[in-house]
Amino acid sequence: MTPLNDRPRLRDAGLHPALSSGASLAGLRAQIDHIDHQLVALLCERLDVSARIGHYKAAMGVALLDLERERELVERATAAVEPSHRDAIRHLIVHILAESKRTMAAETVGPRAPKPDDPAPGASSRFTFDEVGESSNAEAPFG
Repeated sequence: MTPLNDRPRLRDAGLHPALSSGASLAGLRAQIDHIDHQLVALLCERLDVSARIGHYKAAMGVALLDLERERELVERATAAVEPSHRDAIRHLIVHILAESKRTMAAETVGPRAPKPDDPAPGASSRFTFDEVGESSNAEAPFG
């Protein structure tokens, strides 16, 4: 994988990346499919490790929630990307952290019972990310 800072800045040259490379829509979509496959594999691996961390924390009597660690993860992830991607990356990392916490909790204390005001699985819910220092009413999948 090419490091973010080493990628050519085609926008700086006035060329649209998709047009300058001669790529077809099908070819670009194939690239997205390949990236999505890699992302899913990495996210599954991350959830597996999160479950192991949950077991470890439960066995050692350590609190599952570590807001300082979450803030550090978000800051580190957003610092490593170009400014135009920071909001999107922050949003994605916050969602990944939320799913990791849900996995840790489900593995150690069992899944929580749905509350009457919970949206149906796959529906979206508006919430804020105050717990990691970001306030936003962004749409976020819940389920």
